[in-house]
Amino acid sequence: MSFDPARSLSDLERDLLDGFLRFDFEGAVTARTQVDSVRARSGCGCGCGCGTISFALDDATEATVKSGPPGLVPVEGTIVDHDGEVVGGLLLFLQSDGSLESMEVYSSGSPLPLPDPGTVTWWRSDETQHPTTPSSLADQCTSLTHENCRLRRRT
Repeated sequence: MSFDPARSLSDLERDLLDGFLRFDFEGAVTARTQVDSVRARSGCGCGCGCGTISFALDDATEATVKSGPPGLVPVEGTIVDHDGEVVGGLLLFLQSDGSLESMEVYSSGSPLPLPDPGTVTWWRSDETQHPTTPSSLADQCTSLTHENCRLRRRT
């Protein structure tokens, strides 16, 4: 599978990224410095049709990123439908140097596009269990339709 060419973030992508980065966590400060110059590529590479995007930094920004914690950030977004039912979620990943890697959209059914920010509830996954989420993402991951779920590869 191929990714689309890198492009500027859309307003929707920026709003969703800001949802993650309004929380304080290890690596958040480094990630926040990248938002104005990060570029996006649509698609996860598996062809499922979800709204997952990968990030690319310009050379100047990449040179300023020194280090940070890699992997899944401890913030999740829970996506609900018009009836208030949980239909999926959002995850943010950082590369080993602390640079933004990807924002993944997962679902328990059909692949989801990037959601409207008004349908997302943000929460710290390392501090609390979101009340509308019946179990942790790690427990739910095997039922997800997204074949390249990053968390599944980590376990």
